[in-house]
Amino acid sequence: MRKIEKFFEKGKKKSVDFESNSKQFLDIFNDYELSDDEDSSPTDNGWLECEKELYSMASESICLVNFDRIIFEDKLGEGAYSDVFLGIYEDKKYAIKRMKESDDKRIQYARLQRELIALKRIQNVPNTVQVKGFCVRPFSCILLELVEGGSLDQVFEHNRYTFQEMLQISIKLAGTIQELHSMEPALIHRDISVQNVMISRKEAGMVPILGDFGISTVKSKMYENPANVIGHPRYRPPEITLKKTFGKKVDVYCFGSFLCELFSGRRVAEGLSDADVCRMRVQNEEIIIPSNVHPEITNLIKRCWALNPKERPNFSEIRQRLENISGTSCCLTSSAH
Repeated sequence: MRKIEKFFEKGKKKSVDFESNSKQFLDIFNDYELSDDEDSSPTDNGWLECEKELYSMASESICLVNFDRIIFEDKLGEGAYSDVFLGIYEDKKYAIKRMKESDDKRIQYARLQRELIALKRIQNVPNTVQVKGFCVRPFSCILLELVEGGSLDQVFEHNRYTFQEMLQISIKLAGTIQELHSMEPALIHRDISVQNVMISRKEAGMVPILGDFGISTVKSKMYENPANVIGHPRYRPPEITLKKTFGKKVDVYCFGSFLCELFSGRRVAEGLSDADVCRMRVQNEEIIIPSNVHPEITNLIKRCWALNPKERPNFSEIRQRLENISGTSCCLTSSAH
């Protein structure tokens, strides 16, 4: 029997409730020693240490969960590193993010750890997805709150939002990202898109919930590994594709694509391949914004898509501009009546 299986058997024999007592779970991990007859390799020890770090992240607010108790239902979505399912845990529905297996478990665990770190940081940030818990084995999963309204990419099937509703969604989302950027150190999402924004219908109206912090980073880590250019190529900021230093303005660039798709109800550069759109962005070629997008929104999108990050607005400016457009639109609507 391999060492990790023996470790888990040891925990079961001590009747540890890993969900409610993660400290006792970690104590067993810390006390666990390999016997001479067990196989051991530097690679195994490396991911075992990574796994230990993951267990240490469990807390009262983000607990360890038992994978065997998760009931997986419909598949809600798929990304490069994970699949998202509708699931049930302890009689409650969740969005369950299951990480895809990697040949190198250290990479797999590092992805899980990065997202958990981000999710712990945003627990007090309004309009961000909240985490219930996670498990590491036999599959790495994160249990997230289920936002019943679904994601905003439904606009491609049928645009059910009015112009004012889309403005309010955009204003609230800009405020949320502004708050992430004001954290110390700043949290940079890097994957803002209609697919990663859910809609929650509350008493205050429609509220956008920002999710998928899987490739988020902090401002202190300003350079992406050249061997690992990440993000969807259709929306990826050119400085990331070119492996240059990047900062908070990558979120501004992505927000421009978010606005384009939300207000047009069409994919950015519809009809072109992802590779062509990525090339156009790097070469600063014009990407046509559909004519059904309000002229003021079109101008804002173009500013967000500036090749030079310094020329892009920050989210305080973006929010103010959207509020001004909203106010003007309301006045025009009232005068028409």
